Amino acid sequence: MNTALKEFIEKLAKDAALQDEMAKCKSMEEAYAFASKIVQGFTVEELQSAMADIQKGSASDGELTENDLEDVSGGFLETTTWVTIGVGIAAPAAAAAM
Repeated sequence: MNTALKEFIEKLAKDAALQDEMAKCKSMEEAYAFASKIVQGFTVEELQSAMADIQKGSASDGELTENDLEDVSGGFLETTTWVTIGVGIAAPAAAAAM
């Protein structure tokens, strides 16, 4: 994952106000516009891919993927943080993109 995108996700995970604002986004383009005001250096496609991964993780059978293991072992984010972000952000944006 792009380092700028990781930085944005980390900030988002730690800040409830940012999470609330991101959750209000009705499309991926809106989410990207918001996210790029916070941290620049990633594309809308990278954001969409990360949100899809988050959403997929929230619907998984509870087993960790290789990426999950790398993130957890590297101290990036806890799985529960990904699920929280994915449900609050990725689902509305993904639904609007369809």
